[in-house]
Amino acid sequence: MKVSAFRTVIDPEGPRLECPITTRFLVIGSCFAEHVGAYFRGYKLPHLLNPNGIVYNPLAIGAVLDRILTGQIYEARDLIEHDGLFHSFGHHGRFSHPDRETCLDRINLSLEEAVNFLRMTDVIILTLGTAFAYRFKKTGTWVANCHKLPPMCFDRELLSLSDMLETFRGLIGRLIDRRPELRLVVSVSPVRHLRNSARLNQVSKARLIGFTYQLDQDFPSVRYFPSYELMLDDLRDYRFYAEDLVHPSDLAVKYIWDRFAAWCFETTAEHYFNEMDRIVKKLAHRPRNPASSQHSEFIAQCREDMAQFSAKYPHVDFSRELAESPCCAYPSPKKAK
Repeated sequence: MKVSAFRTVIDPEGPRLECPITTRFLVIGSCFAEHVGAYFRGYKLPHLLNPNGIVYNPLAIGAVLDRILTGQIYEARDLIEHDGLFHSFGHHGRFSHPDRETCLDRINLSLEEAVNFLRMTDVIILTLGTAFAYRFKKTGTWVANCHKLPPMCFDRELLSLSDMLETFRGLIGRLIDRRPELRLVVSVSPVRHLRNSARLNQVSKARLIGFTYQLDQDFPSVRYFPSYELMLDDLRDYRFYAEDLVHPSDLAVKYIWDRFAAWCFETTAEHYFNEMDRIVKKLAHRPRNPASSQHSEFIAQCREDMAQFSAKYPHVDFSRELAESPCCAYPSPKKAK
């Protein structure tokens, strides 16, 4: 008797990317990019995440890429002052500061890092959160973050497909001219934007899906990864959402990451991920008796495992873990002597 799978299996279209684990990723986009970026960070994959902080709509993401391409530094005139802080409309609030120069320094240091990283980037990942964008009435410019200014200061608009395509066709052409082997992965964030209405959330996501489809059709270097479809059609259950019923749960994010990793990386990368998982699990160990000889031996083995892993994968640096992990906070038997 044939048994139903009781779920819709969603697979990325086209061949796998087959990236080695040394591939350098530039990740830009919505808060879902931050969730995925946490896995890049945890697995110590070469990457740069959101140099402007979280950005949601395609025009804001395009502005980030354009600034990285030009390398034009930010000046005092690019900032606004509100509620005792200086802000940039192109940046997340983590860059804001009471002192104008400190704010500019934070922004330009991050820009410099992004400009340098782009020279080595192999893959750019863009996660699009919404097709709605806000225009600052005073200047007529699009913003990435309203920084809690009064709503009357902005006009909200649903971005047209033609405007988004016009922006990105030029950007992608410039990126490919700069780095001919560069590949781009575009994805629609599964995070639900329900503040306005469920209907407008669907209108927005539909616009983004149409936009990414056209980019995928127009550019051989662009690939689509179905984060949205995996959440909405494969998992398709409220148990895979966080308590707010808007963001994917940790389990859902891990599932989407696992599907992404299987599609993105070489098959040999599975061994890398498994080894890293074992080391991370050991680093999370909480000793019952830190002074015991058994724990000293355990620490020595952890350090040996990390040394061997770093020798095998030279891009991996465990210095932060050695400094912060309770597991490795005690001297090994050899050093104790």
